[in-house]
Amino acid sequence: MVQQLAPDNLGSGQQGHNRMLDVHPPHHPANSWRDFFVHIATIVIGLLIAVGLEQTVEAVHHRKQVREFEAQMHEVLENDRLFTANDIESFRAGRAWLVDLQLAIITRRQGKAAPQPALDDPRAAFPLTLPNLAPYEAAKQNGVVALLDTHRLRLFNRIDLQHDLLRKDALAFLDSLLPLTALRMRNDLEPDKFLSSRPLRAADLGKLSSIELAEYQALVANTLAHGDQVVGRLKLFDALAAGILEGVTDEAELVSKARAKVTAEDTGGTHTSP
Repeated sequence: MVQQLAPDNLGSGQQGHNRMLDVHPPHHPANSWRDFFVHIATIVIGLLIAVGLEQTVEAVHHRKQVREFEAQMHEVLENDRLFTANDIESFRAGRAWLVDLQLAIITRRQGKAAPQPALDDPRAAFPLTLPNLAPYEAAKQNGVVALLDTHRLRLFNRIDLQHDLLRKDALAFLDSLLPLTALRMRNDLEPDKFLSSRPLRAADLGKLSSIELAEYQALVANTLAHGDQVVGRLKLFDALAAGILEGVTDEAELVSKARAKVTAEDTGGTHTSP
């Protein structure tokens, strides 16, 4: 027979849960096989009802968690699109500065006089914001991603992959700025302050030797390449975010629309696969 658990033996946190699973058969003894099977049926039905109620409560809780996650992701992706738009504009301004600096270096190396960009040109600030996927990172830690259906999970995995690639490319771009500063500091010891309102300072081309001009040209070209890669990643991330916000439910469709969007906006720069 089933022995009822005494409440005194239960912890306060478990008492309510175990009480729901408690089964209370009739207290009179079973005098026949019929009574015995009635008792067994009562226990089985009670357990089924208790388990069913518990699973219903869990299902309701899981649906609530998914709704909260989806709402958080919707808000974050909307904000991320604003961040990516600002970063792309910053990179466009910074790229124009780098191109002007590169042309000035090339002209100087050809023995011609050429004005260079201002040493403290505001276009060279590169104030990176970068998007984030904080709710998705938290969902991977607390297990909420396991509650998503396969199609939604693949969509968020796709944009999470692009986010990781973007961060790596952004770090590579920032690393490419350091040699530019190091070369300038051979003649000017004032350091640059990256990720601030103060722009990257250009070297005074008139103080550089022909060898240093060649080195400076290569460094600027390297920074240009890294910057173009970051812009490509930003565009892809923005296109993926736009697709999810628009209600795309299939990963292949999301990627296809993202590629088409980037191609339409691309001005002949970087091509990066999502």
